[in-house]
Amino acid sequence: MITPAQRWTREQQIALLDSHPMFIGRCPNCEQLMLQTHPVRVHWNCEHCGWKEDSV
Repeated sequence: MITPAQRWTREQQIALLDSHPMFIGRCPNCEQLMLQTHPVRVHWNCEHCGWKEDSV
């Protein structure tokens, strides 16, 4: 099984932390708030602008 550390470079990992809604709490496209919900959110797709997470 490939782990994220094997699949992504250090730079790609940092870019993910700087841009993914799970970490920044907003859509990377339109800046709309995308807060974590309970139960835990699985898909991070923006209902406001239609941005879709491509990692799933």
